[in-house]
Amino acid sequence: MSLAASRRLARPNNASHARISLTPLIDVIFILLIFFMLASRLSAWQDIDISIASDSGTPQQMTGDLHRVSLLGDGGMLLDGDALSADMLAARLKALPKDARLVVDPAAGVTLESAVRVLDMASGAGIAASLVAEEGKR
Repeated sequence: MSLAASRRLARPNNASHARISLTPLIDVIFILLIFFMLASRLSAWQDIDISIASDSGTPQQMTGDLHRVSLLGDGGMLLDGDALSADMLAARLKALPKDARLVVDPAAGVTLESAVRVLDMASGAGIAASLVAEEGKR
């Protein structure tokens, strides 16, 4: 076999190469991206009214009974010292008088989501609630 013939066998002709274009793949990816962006519902956002205490403000006169919800690090909840599940807490909050006030005290390691869930329960029951946040708790 001659040298020229072996080179022809080793290197196929450029015209016979199959060219793979990435343009259809990129088009499909963009179409899927647009589809999932339009089809997905991220979450229902809600506003939570939070009043921040200031040192210069005048103290507010509290009316009604003051109740305390303690959120424990293991996921437990205490209402005035009584251990309750989330459903029981929601029922007890609905049974409280409308002028009652609620203080939510999360322990170290409690997620913000858990505290906001209790604030939502209080709001649903028509009870004013405050979240106690200490700087040292993490």
